[in-house]
Amino acid sequence: MESDCAKRLQVVAAIVATSLAAPKLARAAALLTLACFLYHTILPAWSQPSSDFPNYYTAAKLARTSRPLHLYYDWTWFQRQIHYAGIDGQLGGYIPQTPLTLVPFIPLGQLAAPRARQIWLLLNCAFLAISLRLLSRITRLNIAWLWLIAFLAGDALSNNFRLGQYYVFLLALLAGGAYCLITRRDRSAGAWLGLAFVLKLYGGPLFLLLLAKRRWRSGAAFGAVCALSACLCIAWFGAGEVSRYATHILPGSLEGDTLNPFHPSNNTASTLLRRDFVKEDELNPHPVADFPFLFFLCRNAFVLAVMVFTAMGTIRSPDISPKKILAWWLVAILLLSPNTASYTFVLLLLPVALLFDEMPRARWFMVLTAFALLCLPLRPSWSWLFPRLWLMLALFFLIGHRALIAIPRRWSLAAASIIGVAAAAAGAVGANSVTQAPTAHFARVVTEPGAIYSGSPAIAGQSLLYETIRSGHYAIRRNDRTFEFPGEAFHPTAPDSGTLIYFESVLGTDSKIMRFDSASGDLTAMPLGVAHPEQPAPSRDGRLLAFIADGRLYCFDGIRSQSISITGEATNISFAPGDAALVVSSAYQRRYYISLSGITGQHASVLLASSSDLASPSLSSDGRTLLYSALTGSGWQVRIKSLPAGAEREITHGHCNNVSPVWSSGRRQILFASDCGRGIGLPSLYITPPLDNLGNFVPESLDSEAGIPLAPAIR
Repeated sequence: MESDCAKRLQVVAAIVATSLAAPKLARAAALLTLACFLYHTILPAWSQPSSDFPNYYTAAKLARTSRPLHLYYDWTWFQRQIHYAGIDGQLGGYIPQTPLTLVPFIPLGQLAAPRARQIWLLLNCAFLAISLRLLSRITRLNIAWLWLIAFLAGDALSNNFRLGQYYVFLLALLAGGAYCLITRRDRSAGAWLGLAFVLKLYGGPLFLLLLAKRRWRSGAAFGAVCALSACLCIAWFGAGEVSRYATHILPGSLEGDTLNPFHPSNNTASTLLRRDFVKEDELNPHPVADFPFLFFLCRNAFVLAVMVFTAMGTIRSPDISPKKILAWWLVAILLLSPNTASYTFVLLLLPVALLFDEMPRARWFMVLTAFALLCLPLRPSWSWLFPRLWLMLALFFLIGHRALIAIPRRWSLAAASIIGVAAAAAGAVGANSVTQAPTAHFARVVTEPGAIYSGSPAIAGQSLLYETIRSGHYAIRRNDRTFEFPGEAFHPTAPDSGTLIYFESVLGTDSKIMRFDSASGDLTAMPLGVAHPEQPAPSRDGRLLAFIADGRLYCFDGIRSQSISITGEATNISFAPGDAALVVSSAYQRRYYISLSGITGQHASVLLASSSDLASPSLSSDGRTLLYSALTGSGWQVRIKSLPAGAEREITHGHCNNVSPVWSSGRRQILFASDCGRGIGLPSLYITPPLDNLGNFVPESLDSEAGIPLAPAIR
């Protein structure tokens, strides 16, 4: 928060900017507010860590390696890489960024994190100066006036510098596109706007503006930038990885399925409708009505209506100036954005500046007031009212009401009919995906109000172990008790006794396998003698410990670690019944395998081979059924394979990710983590009904082995 002095100066800036009088006073106010900004924002940001910068910086460092793109979007894997990059105490992830979002940070990836952050801070200052200079050349406002308007953004502007965010850079790209559009530099305009799209998706709808205004050369340049960027992505990451992003990450990002999609601090139409009509036991247990079809219908209708009517208003209103039309489209983009925060609204500086040349003086105050209010930090007690959403709607209609009125009634009725049919069809598809998801068929294992992440389930005796996020880092939860350790605690597992817990601890630039005695509280680092060990898998009797390090498979017998030769790079492991062999998933030359390998590594048999990614393999207690997860067109799904018969069956469905399946103890049930209806990669835990030997679900009344109800099976 800025000091009271800074906030009083913001009031002075508002008075000066709205009066547009006394140029000398404006210059003096600009210098005074600039000094305040440097003292209260830039100087602290120079020496303090930034919470968002590590996400971009880590991705840029990874881009210099050959790591697969899909791993960037794995929350726990990326968190491990943040530590390896030399950044501790910072929870992060790369979702919902595009593959090329990291490009501006690649030169910084060669530097140590603190120095890279300081250079990015200086670059943001340059990007802001460039934006103001470009705007001063296409409006009648000089740089002093423009800075005073920018200063009205308050925390929205300051947080971009404090957090190391991306939006001042994006503002410079959009300002460059706006400058080129208005000065008729069509090819350059399309290139700048296309670049904004491939880096952060914000320029995408402006392609429709170029088509609506028949700026064909701009549209061609926009398309060329997108095509070249796609070729770059494919050459860099591979066609399969880019296809996986396009089918599994991009749709969820566009729909707002990131972080907590129900949290009211994300003041968007999608969040409001989701809170009203979609039930989620942990994140939204009490909606107005549990009616997913209405959510999908209203959300799609809203998005289509804004885009279609904005395009029609643009076509039917040739007398409205290009500046006002561009400002209207920029506001529409922010209105439709599925994810917003206070720092996002620094982008409003561009349409606000463009409107000063086009609106009567009586409306300047309304526009500036809306701008300042949208950039204020949102108090939690107000967030449920969605004030930013209503302000954006009001601003959208304030700017575009003349264009909307100009649309012929028959056009409006036809468009509304088409939008209604399309939204209803999309709503039916979306509602059907909800009914097919595990949330509709299987019991939730644990329900913790507000829990954003519960993953990697494991059985410890009669207890349940899993990862959770608490107090800004990853911790381990056992039933209703949470164990927090320094750094991050990943992948908890336990032998059959259940007393000892093994997990991966990541702190600093290294990881270790730790052994925790839940009875005594003793914590011991395992002397494995291997760097960066991951994914501990103890044998059922507790005498052996398997793990993975840099894609290689090892087994530790209490004295030394022995490397086990397998085909390709190991990804997941578990012990087979009897502890004499390991079940291993691996990847080799774009083929994926699940193999049974002896702990000496002298013999191995392939249980399953596929062209799709495989993970989390394990065998049932009788060794006859293979459990695993596979990547399909709809996401990761849990599958089983009867080894004697060779028959396979998909256990889960839905357009989401169902991962980390494990057998429950004492009953033929499957525990797994699912992000259906939640943020991408941020799951909750579910359990299936018991299965018979053919993989069919057994009614609870016939489950003679367990003899207890399904839901309380594990707590």
